[in-house]
Amino acid sequence: MATHITVTSIQMPVTATVSTKIKSEQLQTAYHITNALPEEFLACIDALRLQIPLDLSRPTCPRRFLSEWEGNPGDPERHKENGWVSEGINNAIATWKLQLKCMPWFRFLEYEPKHIGMPQHRDGSNVHPHTGQRSVATMLIYLSDCVVGVGDETGSGTTLYIPTKPLTKKEKRQGKLKSKASVLASFPCKRNTALLFPHQWLHAGDPVGNNSKIALRCELFFKAKKTIAVSLVIDT
Repeated sequence: MATHITVTSIQMPVTATVSTKIKSEQLQTAYHITNALPEEFLACIDALRLQIPLDLSRPTCPRRFLSEWEGNPGDPERHKENGWVSEGINNAIATWKLQLKCMPWFRFLEYEPKHIGMPQHRDGSNVHPHTGQRSVATMLIYLSDCVVGVGDETGSGTTLYIPTKPLTKKEKRQGKLKSKASVLASFPCKRNTALLFPHQWLHAGDPVGNNSKIALRCELFFKAKKTIAVSLVIDT
């Protein structure tokens, strides 16, 4: 029996997007996907994670780094694979009917129980080493179930925020305080769900519940548009 996949889109209110200086090459929609990956592929990802050394040097949370391309002299210790991770994730994205692909590097994020989470922030973008294309979105594929309390699935994941309008110079001189960003949507850490959102969107990692919060983080870029060559013959 085939597993049912659901893809839900999330839109930022128009009043909020006007203040963020939209660029044509940016993604403007977030997506939440259930049953994101085939179970067999998900099991392979689980096994791979345990083969990669845990990096404890980062201030936010322990991480495991994975790369599927050669020529990264700045990070020679990153675990290498032959491309099967990218292929499997890109195949999944294709089934979601999204015109995106993943960069050839990943990181496993591993938050311990009761971790305070990550404060509100925006993500930066990176350039694909082969195509020169720039990433437009972050994707988190959750590999664990992490709940705030018994029977509660409302926390421990990621929250997207509606940004507030920046203060004018006059308002700053008057001592006005910037209002807090309001919640757009929250998504729990539930195994085999995926959340992808534009890099420029304000978001935060929620406080972690009773179980470890484990996610595979990917960066996505737009698939190249296919071009059709047309030959024009002119009779003279």
